[in-house]
Amino acid sequence: MDALDFLKSEHESIKGYFSNYEQTAAQDQKRKIFNQIRRDLELHFYLEETILYRAFEDFVDIKDIVKRAFGEHAIAKIPLKRLGEIGVSDKESESLFQELKKSIFEHIDFEETDFFTAIRKVMKRPERERMGRLMQAERQERLEAA
Repeated sequence: MDALDFLKSEHESIKGYFSNYEQTAAQDQKRKIFNQIRRDLELHFYLEETILYRAFEDFVDIKDIVKRAFGEHAIAKIPLKRLGEIGVSDKESESLFQELKKSIFEHIDFEETDFFTAIRKVMKRPERERMGRLMQAERQERLEAA
């Protein structure tokens, strides 16, 4: 699978978790869904940062895009970490959850428009498919090890 298609499918799953969380009233279910969000985001960040972003760091034409993507991850990790510390039933948790959601959705939009467009210009489909297989294998390996 093309790396960009793989990431887009992960983005859709993550969006679905956010929606499920917001539609759930029961705190135990919210905790369960948040744990899924956290696990998937942490894994997704890892895959993008160690495979995708690293592959393009030295491309002069998209260096600023890669830098922005790393920065957006750093911003999203702040409320994600804090929510992991305080849980989802704390008074502060709803505003942190909304902050996390906003940063993730904005990041997804940025990636799927600006970043993916730039990647398509510098990497042919067969290379993206190799990268996609690598990302899928790494994802599976990390899930099995957890």
